[in-house]
Amino acid sequence: MVRRDRRWFACRRLVLPSVLVSCAALMAPAFGAQAPAVNPVVSFGDQTVIASGMTPKGQVVWFGVMRDPDNGTLDWSHDEEITADQSGTGVVQLDLGKPIALQSIWFAVDLATGQFAVNAPDGYPLRQFDLPGNAIPAALNHLVVQRSLVIAVLVRPGVGAWTLRAGDGAAIDSDGVVDGKVDVDLTQLAPIAGSPSAPKTFSPKDTLLVVDQAQMDFIAVSLHGTGQAR
Repeated sequence: MVRRDRRWFACRRLVLPSVLVSCAALMAPAFGAQAPAVNPVVSFGDQTVIASGMTPKGQVVWFGVMRDPDNGTLDWSHDEEITADQSGTGVVQLDLGKPIALQSIWFAVDLATGQFAVNAPDGYPLRQFDLPGNAIPAALNHLVVQRSLVIAVLVRPGVGAWTLRAGDGAAIDSDGVVDGKVDVDLTQLAPIAGSPSAPKTFSPKDTLLVVDQAQMDFIAVSLHGTGQAR
């Protein structure tokens, strides 16, 4: 469902409190599916986003953030979905029913393994920003990002995916004050496409995606160390 508001990057690793996550760690595939032999890739058709290198007969978590010029203003939207590989080829297409926004960022996450890819249409830059070491507290139950407006997606392989849009000082910002950061309680995340209720804490198995809606840059981290940004 699209929500409206009016390449390669190195493998990232994140040190959670009391948990060191290595890029060498691998997550066993869930649902009894065979793991993909290649890393995921995101590409584009005229009106489709295409994920390849996914687990055959598995599921793909999609996350897109778009902005379209509209009579001198920018029309913002974001999309989070889960779709299945019906063909069994490890290639899944998301049909948007309209041309791909030139100013957009698209992620595809393999729900069986947590491996992911990210891409943007030709000519639009992919820009990452760092997740500070103190972004996740020792209790592992919050995410603190030094930005004013973010959209986050959390994927737990074999379990589900969740999302949240939060602004600094808004109701869903846990500290409730305008202080240059967004503080997210994980339990506030909304399930995507029939996923169970949001987890209470982060797990080393998780994949975390965060996009700054205003700046259109992002964090893409596989907490278990297997993801790559493409």
